[in-house]
Amino acid sequence: MSLFIEAESFAIPKSGEEVCGDTLRIVRTPERFLMILSDGLGSGVRASVSSVLTVEILSRMVTANIPLRDCVNAVAATLPPQHPTGAAYATFLVVDIDRLSGRAVVSNYGNPEILYFSRK
Repeated sequence: MSLFIEAESFAIPKSGEEVCGDTLRIVRTPERFLMILSDGLGSGVRASVSSVLTVEILSRMVTANIPLRDCVNAVAATLPPQHPTGAAYATFLVVDIDRLSGRAVVSNYGNPEILYFSRK
């Protein structure tokens, strides 16, 4: 089974801001579809830098065939905490789909739980 996966995104900065604190990166290979979304907490440049770095690090590690669990753990351990809450500066969601088998692995750090809908 070979899957065709279509994805698109559009980000709008917060009113009065030049950049968006959310970043989405999609990596397609013949065998794999990888989508990484990061939300830099807050807004503006600081949020944008946090989300861009998180997405860049994760996409490079995962496409280098480092196990997804190790990638997520490494990034989660390196995100600096935000004061005074102690929360990380960025949250992220990784969707890794094997286009040949249809198997999908979703890793979520700091976001609400995902919703999955099926027609079955």
